[in-house]
Amino acid sequence: MTENDVSVLEMLPGWFKDYNEEAPHSGLGMMSPLDYKKQIKQGA
Repeated sequence: MTENDVSVLEMLPGWFKDYNEEAPHSGLGMMSPLDYKKQIKQGA
């Protein structure tokens, strides 16, 4: 592995966290998954 490969592998958990928790998704009405979960819990 090159140094660049290792750098990318170290960044992956942050990218997954951003995508799965913070980034807006069109399928969720441009809300982040966390915002969507909050809305569902509030019964909106």
